[in-house]
Amino acid sequence: MLRQLISRPDGTPHPDLLPLEKYMLADARRAEAVVGWIRKSPMADVVRQMAQGVITISLHTVAAVPATGASGYFAALLIESGTVPPDNFDRLRLEHWEREEFAKLRNPHDRQILHRFASWTINRQFDEPVRVSGDESLRLTRARQQLTLIIDMLTWIDELGYDLSTVPQRAFDGWLALNGRRGYGATRFVRWARAQGLTRLRSTYGPRGVPTVEISDDVRWTWVRRLMFDETLRLSWRVGGLLALVYGMIGTRIVMIPLSAVDATDANVRLTVGREALVLPDNLGDLVRRQIAAERHRDPAARWLFPGRRPGRHLSARALKTPLEKIGIHIGPGRAIALMTLARDIAPSVLSDLVGVSIEAATRWSNLSSHDWSDYPRLRLSEDASDAGR
Repeated sequence: MLRQLISRPDGTPHPDLLPLEKYMLADARRAEAVVGWIRKSPMADVVRQMAQGVITISLHTVAAVPATGASGYFAALLIESGTVPPDNFDRLRLEHWEREEFAKLRNPHDRQILHRFASWTINRQFDEPVRVSGDESLRLTRARQQLTLIIDMLTWIDELGYDLSTVPQRAFDGWLALNGRRGYGATRFVRWARAQGLTRLRSTYGPRGVPTVEISDDVRWTWVRRLMFDETLRLSWRVGGLLALVYGMIGTRIVMIPLSAVDATDANVRLTVGREALVLPDNLGDLVRRQIAAERHRDPAARWLFPGRRPGRHLSARALKTPLEKIGIHIGPGRAIALMTLARDIAPSVLSDLVGVSIEAATRWSNLSSHDWSDYPRLRLSEDASDAGR
């Protein structure tokens, strides 16, 4: 079936698609899944058109296909099989979307400005050479939302008979009032445009909300005990949830932990997500060992502690968070409690090194916990001097 799919009009296989065929046939245990993909996926017809020379064999071609979920999986197949060079598929999808959406602006000068802004600020968020998200990338979604807001703003300015350089501040303030909290999303663009000498408008970011904690520490530890010992739960949910509830790790960082960050060669399991390694408690370390063994049994070439459904990609944060919420474990507020507790006992610099949060975030959590670590550097110097004296 695959050979027929990748064959050219003369019946011979397209040589550039043979790596894809080899990759998909590498594991006999996946035969049923491969057959299902050929029969049901809209990407199978894309492969057929590639083989017949109707469209080019490239990620750019796939990025233009509207079937986002299926196209993301297919892009991962092409990259992992070596059929196409590695590239950031989210960026390619965003660039294709930008070409279509920016063309809707009537003012060509606005199109040019928005293109510059996107190229210099938004698109640079996708500079990693390879990224094919486990689902619709949250970062990609937010980039589209921000650019859509700016398109709306520029269209509104144009309809008033102004352009970015002539629109009065009072008119812009009126637009902000109409859009409410959403309007603050244009601040980054307005500040960039002002720095470029393109406008005299001023804009500020909206007030930053303080994280609210809706559970008690006792509830958090109840969840920890369930994840630690309930063998009816999926192992990956247990390990991921525990890393959030015990160490306050954010979901996006948890799912991106590579197997290379785990050292399970000694009696203790060490996990490195920041600058310093965490020595895991024995029970959690045992669960991590089991998670590694399960994934390597499933795929000997596994690279992630939490692999996703797409070839070579890690699990999405949503795929970890959602099933836990369905059983009543909410890692958002649980993570907040964990960070506040840690911030009371550990200096911000040490917390940052251990759990991988930024020093700014660690300091904010320390402030929320009402603990003053301002004397920490002086105390450390005193302790070091005392140790040297001994």
